[in-house]
Amino acid sequence: MRIFLRHRRNNDSLVLADGKNSEWTPHDLRRTASTMRQALRVSPDVIDRCQNHVLPGSKVRRHYLHHDYAEEKCEAWQRLGQRIDAILTANNVVPLQRTA
Repeated sequence: MRIFLRHRRNNDSLVLADGKNSEWTPHDLRRTASTMRQALRVSPDVIDRCQNHVLPGSKVRRHYLHHDYAEEKCEAWQRLGQRIDAILTANNVVPLQRTA
């Protein structure tokens, strides 16, 4: 049974097999992407920014440090995309068949 969290959008559109194999949510995809980026040696600081997390530290620090990390985030997204592409184009991937 899923616990509904405050400040989260609860959406069942990605729950697979009507939840028979437990529920999978978009937030699980975010966690998976973060773990994959970490394995690709993307810094935790950039991972947090890719996830739009509120950054730790004092409000003064957040107020004065305005670098947007656009290049670093772009590289992190490219690395993740390349890894996903490599997974999906591997010769051992079996495509899922949707039943009618």
